[in-house]
Amino acid sequence: MKYWIMMMGVVIASCSTVLADRPLLLTAEKRISSLPPGWGELSFSLPEVPKGQQVRLSLDARVDWTDLAGFNPWMVVNVNGANLRGPSLLNKPVDFTTRNGVDFVWEKGGQWTILYSPNFSDTIRTHPMPWGFPDVDPFHFVWGITPCAKVGANKITITHVPLLSQGTTLVLRNVTVEVGEPVQSLGGGGVQPAPDGPLPTYITRGPQRVAMKVFVSPSGALRLNIGNRTCNLLSRTSEPEGKWVETNPDTWKPLPPRQSSEPKWKGTGYTVTRKVTALDDHIHVADTIANTSDKLVGVIYENRLDLAQADKPKILLAGRPPIAETYAVDEPGHPSAIAEWKEMALGMFAEDDIFRVHVRAFREANAIGLGDPRLGIAPGKFHTLEWSVYPAPKGDYYDVINAVRRNWGCNFTIPGPTLFDGATDGSKSQEYISDMVRSRKLKLAFSGQTDFKGDEIKNGVDLAEGTAIPLARRWCASATEWVKKLHAADPDCRAMVYMHPSICTEPDAEKKYADCKILDPSGTHLTSPYRYPVYEYISSLDNAYGKAYFKTLETILSEINPDGIFMDEISHGSVPQYAYNTMWDGCTAIIDQNTHAVAGQCSSIVLLEQPWKSAMVKLLRERGKLLVGNGPCYTRTMLGWKMPVLTELGSYSFLINMHLSSPIALGNHDNDNDDRIRAKMVQRALNYAGVIYGYSWGDQPQGFHYMHVMFPITPVELRPGMILGRERIITNRSGSYGWPDGSKAEVYVFDGEGKPVLSPSVKQVRQGGKVLTELRMPSDHFAVLVKRTSA
Repeated sequence: MKYWIMMMGVVIASCSTVLADRPLLLTAEKRISSLPPGWGELSFSLPEVPKGQQVRLSLDARVDWTDLAGFNPWMVVNVNGANLRGPSLLNKPVDFTTRNGVDFVWEKGGQWTILYSPNFSDTIRTHPMPWGFPDVDPFHFVWGITPCAKVGANKITITHVPLLSQGTTLVLRNVTVEVGEPVQSLGGGGVQPAPDGPLPTYITRGPQRVAMKVFVSPSGALRLNIGNRTCNLLSRTSEPEGKWVETNPDTWKPLPPRQSSEPKWKGTGYTVTRKVTALDDHIHVADTIANTSDKLVGVIYENRLDLAQADKPKILLAGRPPIAETYAVDEPGHPSAIAEWKEMALGMFAEDDIFRVHVRAFREANAIGLGDPRLGIAPGKFHTLEWSVYPAPKGDYYDVINAVRRNWGCNFTIPGPTLFDGATDGSKSQEYISDMVRSRKLKLAFSGQTDFKGDEIKNGVDLAEGTAIPLARRWCASATEWVKKLHAADPDCRAMVYMHPSICTEPDAEKKYADCKILDPSGTHLTSPYRYPVYEYISSLDNAYGKAYFKTLETILSEINPDGIFMDEISHGSVPQYAYNTMWDGCTAIIDQNTHAVAGQCSSIVLLEQPWKSAMVKLLRERGKLLVGNGPCYTRTMLGWKMPVLTELGSYSFLINMHLSSPIALGNHDNDNDDRIRAKMVQRALNYAGVIYGYSWGDQPQGFHYMHVMFPITPVELRPGMILGRERIITNRSGSYGWPDGSKAEVYVFDGEGKPVLSPSVKQVRQGGKVLTELRMPSDHFAVLVKRTSA
């Protein structure tokens, strides 16, 4: 959570008059610091605007920075007391997508997204950088301000929001006001009507046996023949002086279904034993790499799909298109490289804990692949890295993902509805909480973060995190009452208390847990981004912080007695994934990617903390408690906990990272105290096959609500615009829907504001002997089809 302080001041420009068809330049350049005064004023005079004419304000804006470095909501623009909002933007859609596939908005909560940049050059559009803008000018803004302009004197106030503790400078260029013929907004094509004609059919397909022929070479290369396409997969491991040991596609031996082949190779100080198994819908590979030397061995390990063919596929790394011909992504939550041709798709996936945490998905001129650039093996030890190849004939990205989800056990029940509730401060009555639970039909209520308010803690902070939680006596007492009030409202509503695996605000923690700090390569103690330093520590079963924090967990469970724990940043915190100058995880080395020389050891925070988290899961299960996490599962072990996990929704595209976990999005993309905005989030999350968890949900539902029928849902398959579940289907697409057993459905359709559609275009049809529900709806609608349990 960020705290922004608005600094006030005045910088006034002289007033000039705007004439029709004569743009008035108010200033060629203006610089506004985020430090006091923090804002600037410009003024102009306006004669009576002819009927049908439009008043427009335009400018270029950037935050002055040494290089191109992303963007933030830096600017507020106010005309005569009214903040400009998204619908007033004329020259580009409010929504945008960066080169690496992340969607965002130019305006959110009245604040406008501005880039960090040293100048206004076109580099951000032409250079292949992840946060680039190939299709739009990110610096230039044109707003229609007719509704807030007036005859006579007008005032424009531009505020530079201070997002960073150090001062920054907002640079404005060519601030201009003009009056002229109306310019139509580029904000989008509007709502499309319900379609006529034939509709696509959506029924879960279930497991598919793939007709493929598999071959293995003596050196360990793989070949797949699927239809008319041949796919070669080649591997290599590093050698000193930048050299490699490579598998070769020389001669091939067929590998029958359900059979295995075990080629071997060796490098300097290590051996590799490969086990290849052909299964019904994928190929599984287990590579055991053993250290045969008397010192630490570092191995760079890579597996490639050869794409040196005439037809080039669509490529997705970690679910997103690469931004350049040579590109790499480290994303343990989506450890994949996928190629899509017209007639099939094929995906490579890292499987085991080490490979997933270390994974690097990459694209080269004629290949895609998965690698581990930092595998470290102690003398006499070995690690087995597992990966798989999933072909989907006549399929696409989602067909590949659904096959992986079935085999990985991703399809478990998602409970709901939910609310992140601030009433843990003890300020709300039993009547209020009962109304809150019953009107929303809540099944999960999450506490806020613990705080020291009302306690005599003099460490200069208000957050009580980590081992500091039991010291916040007032909060713990009010949280205990909050749990009781929730249960009194509905015994089936589960109360979840917030925890974080790494951050700690206990007084003197830096001394008490000195050997548990998360350090960067320079030895600096890392912090979580906040308005004051909140330091991060490693929770392990053997170190002082881990032992103390486990006692904190036991105290929370016994004293507050919640129904479960919400673990924020469940895989790892906001710091980098690797820690230095600390205990070794046994598998991570610092390797020069050019020379292959080993420079030392570092540790994956995910792997160091995983035994502690596994013990936490065991304790919670023994006591009948639930665990919900924030962030995708980074390891196979974590996925095996079968816990619902969610992503915060800074961008809807963040849901891509959840496609191999539970596809839940926290409804905090926008302020969800407005039901219309929340409905829009539900509708847009479905574009990425995600379901929304209620966040603050401040407006009291009046009667029937779409959240009432969205849960529970057990995903069976994900598709663009929908989740096909065991108990229900949630969709924003028109189509014919059903279940493999032919079950009928109760259908609930909601409009763009989340209101129930009283007479939706729904009818039952028969197709191939199955009963389907034909659903036609405009493009801003969404629907929930609940499976009938009886005829």
